[in-house]
Amino acid sequence: MLASVDIETGEERWSQRLSCGGAWASPIATAEHVWFFGTGGLTSVLRVGPDGVEELRVNKLVAEGRVHGVAAVDGKFLVREDSRVLCID
Repeated sequence: MLASVDIETGEERWSQRLSCGGAWASPIATAEHVWFFGTGGLTSVLRVGPDGVEELRVNKLVAEGRVHGVAAVDGKFLVREDSRVLCID
């Protein structure tokens, strides 16, 4: 579940379930997009704004096992799973 909360009042502005399900690794954000790497091998690519979330794409990650960490390097993602590291270009 992803939610936005007003920092001054603590009131929830909006909330939305992600198609990728629960996330194993920390999300990665740029100025325009946020990537969530889900427990079932799905990745949700979002555009987040003050009024809500637009899910732009859901991709299937070719991981073999649990994703433990993700890093953005030179325009690519490095994905660490149980026994290997993937480079996604």
